[in-house]
Amino acid sequence: MLLAGSIPLPTHAAFNHMKLASSLADAAPEFQPKPIQASRHVLVSSPVSVSSINSETCNRKRGYDISSLLDIPSASSTMTSRSTTPTDVAVQCPFRTKSCQKELAEQAAKLVSIEERLSCLRKSTYKPTGDFVELLTSPSALETTRLFELRPSPSHLNWDEEMCLAAEYAKAFPWFQEMQLEEKLVLLVRRVFHVAAMHVAAEFSKTDSGSIECLRSTISSFRRLALDPISFALLNAIVFTDCASSHFCDRTNATLREQREKNVDALGLYLFERYQSEGASRIADHLSLIWSLLNDCCTLRKHLLDTLSPTSLTANILQLHTRFS
Repeated sequence: MLLAGSIPLPTHAAFNHMKLASSLADAAPEFQPKPIQASRHVLVSSPVSVSSINSETCNRKRGYDISSLLDIPSASSTMTSRSTTPTDVAVQCPFRTKSCQKELAEQAAKLVSIEERLSCLRKSTYKPTGDFVELLTSPSALETTRLFELRPSPSHLNWDEEMCLAAEYAKAFPWFQEMQLEEKLVLLVRRVFHVAAMHVAAEFSKTDSGSIECLRSTISSFRRLALDPISFALLNAIVFTDCASSHFCDRTNATLREQREKNVDALGLYLFERYQSEGASRIADHLSLIWSLLNDCCTLRKHLLDTLSPTSLTANILQLHTRFS
């Protein structure tokens, strides 16, 4: 029995443990257990100011809107992997596409070639037809541009001539030739006017003299962006293929959607490769031109219906637009 405040004496087993610990302490160093070494990486942190953090956060926020809409991966942080160096990482375009880059480059080259042949036809002695059915069923005049001579005095074309040239543009696409006659009619009625307006605005934007009041916003966008031939060819193709209708079969709607997406991807890839970090803002500016064109064409359509002869090819096409819209 222990008294209050007294210290209990060690038992026989505890006394043996104390002797063993004492003998180990007096033993040679090689028989002493070594302490476990926990290796810890020393993190050397550089001083980071609050302003730099806020600046980086703001940059990410500014890049979020356009980058997320275009499905572009966000810019990588300043931290790099220890297994790679900046020179080991290949520079890649951040614009994601469904098609391979080679296929998109070929698409852009084909569209530029079509625009070049159309430009030659515009400056030639080509005489458009007034028969819309003949215009739809005849071979594309772009395949025979060498048969026409240059005009002695180039001038602005009238709207019937512009409409026929836009129809020749449509017939240059193999997938258009495979469509049914009614589908060709619907697509031309819905889009040939916009393609013609694109070319008219482009022609007027090259000179300071002369303009069309109804296309003022589009012409201003052309001058501000200073489109090169590749950008114009891709934008014009986007305008032409951006069409869906209940009058089309499923195959035609799918073809138009596929062509439109490919044209948008080709434009995005081209602008990102050319302008690098400004690619997102550039493609937004280019696509905004289409919005200006669509708005201007609404006003222009009303103006032409009020001023053109009801028997003109342009007036007939514009009147059919309400039927197939």
